[in-house]
Amino acid sequence: MKNQIALFTGTRSLTGLAIQLATNCEYVHAAVGINGRWYEASESRKHFGPLDRMRYANRRCAVYTLPPRSGSDWDSWLQAMHRREYDWEGVFLWMFKHQGNPEKFYCHEAAKSAAAVCDITVPEHPVSGCHIANALDCAGIRPRVGKFGIIV
Repeated sequence: MKNQIALFTGTRSLTGLAIQLATNCEYVHAAVGINGRWYEASESRKHFGPLDRMRYANRRCAVYTLPPRSGSDWDSWLQAMHRREYDWEGVFLWMFKHQGNPEKFYCHEAAKSAAAVCDITVPEHPVSGCHIANALDCAGIRPRVGKFGIIV
């Protein structure tokens, strides 16, 4: 199965709008697909966990397929991420270029962490969707672009 990162464009929340304005980046949300199951850290969910595919089906995104890694690498990653709290403070502080709580995650940090499983470094902190896209592009990974429900 494929392991992927989806970077979503557009916004459906005030937080997303603030992120888009602060970062000048079209990617305001990220999700990670592991063996066909999708996960996210979101303000509405309040922790890292399964993504509601129907909720995102019509959202435009860029989906990057990650290089293969052993299943145990991904199992360890998922175990470490499971139910980690959403980092509200980190999102707010992000806009002012400060690091939030390292025990919590927001969506782009989760995607950065998933890229690291594949030895892809996203050097920026705080990290935005554009930083992730640039790192994946530099690693030679090209996205499929379209509506989430159609391309995954």
